[in-house]
Amino acid sequence: MRIGIVGGLCRAESKLSREARRAGHHIEFHDGQLRGPSADALESLIRRADVVVVVTDVNSHAAMHKTKELLRKRGREAVFLRKASKSKLRQLLDELTAGILPEPCPC
Repeated sequence: MRIGIVGGLCRAESKLSREARRAGHHIEFHDGQLRGPSADALESLIRRADVVVVVTDVNSHAAMHKTKELLRKRGREAVFLRKASKSKLRQLLDELTAGILPEPCPC
């Protein structure tokens, strides 16, 4: 499954990517910046992702609102996490591996 994560700390990306690969998933990251080509990159990530996770602790309000807007246009919802920690990701991956989609927050 392809998981898109919007926001969070860049330094955690390699750890989170390894954790996802171990569980048979792929993660793409967007740092929440919306200037220049980053806005198009966010839209592309959302289009490709099976599940979109929005990190609220390290993210801009503009990126969160834009993500919700793009998801709403596609009739989809997001999973909101305060932090994208390894333990939170592992819990999400366990649910996805078991075929359980986490309770999304409506956009």
